Amino acid sequence: NIDEIFPELEFIDSEFIVKDLRIDSVCFNNQTNSFTIIEYKNIKTVGVIDQGMAYLDSLENNKAEFQMLYYKKKGKILENVNLNASKLIIISPEFTTHQLLASHATNDPIELYQIRRFDDGIFTVDKIPNKKK
Repeated sequence: NIDEIFPELEFIDSEFIVKDLRIDSVCFNNQTNSFTIIEYKNIKTVGVIDQGMAYLDSLENNKAEFQMLYYKKKGKILENVNLNASKLIIISPEFTTHQLLASHATNDPIELYQIRRFDDGIFTVDKIPNKKK
């Protein structure tokens, strides 16, 4: 459902492994010509911010592997990928106070979304506002 929640993103792959890291979802934003990494948690998890920062670092240091993944899945060669516009999205039912503060304090492009599931199968995904100063 990535295209319904984030219409600007093109899904590339899930469970992508690069340098011993397993990334939940890799997407591409054709508007910004950049990658987006999505990490999903079904419970409040300690360490999700540093996990995500490791994924962003992996993207920066292994750009060619991400571009090759895109080529293998989409059959197109990416040119002029803008790593500066790449970002991490973390989706979780709950975040700790420390995670919220850390996501606001870092210069890394991290967006937090809270997912809520209801008994009738409906769910909502709400972006947590960034309170950077």
